[in-house]
Amino acid sequence: MVGEEARVTQDEENQMGDRPDQLLWTVKQVAQALGIGERTVWKFSAIGEIPAPIRIGRSKRWDRTAIEDWLARKRADSEKQRGSLPKMA
Repeated sequence: MVGEEARVTQDEENQMGDRPDQLLWTVKQVAQALGIGERTVWKFSAIGEIPAPIRIGRSKRWDRTAIEDWLARKRADSEKQRGSLPKMA
């Protein structure tokens, strides 16, 4: 689902906020990191596809580490699936 093109480059990371090392991401930052739309982030969150956001007052933010770990697991699962497919002759 989330491909290699979803890697966050240094330029994208710098655009993701004043501090690229910030611990919590907005929906916009999560969408940029995953290469999907903001509405898709909300949809994935609602169905449990991505880690749940943290509520801070009336705002919701995502733990950056949780998103990065989730993405790493998805990549690893994708690599395992590719490796288990029979080779075409």
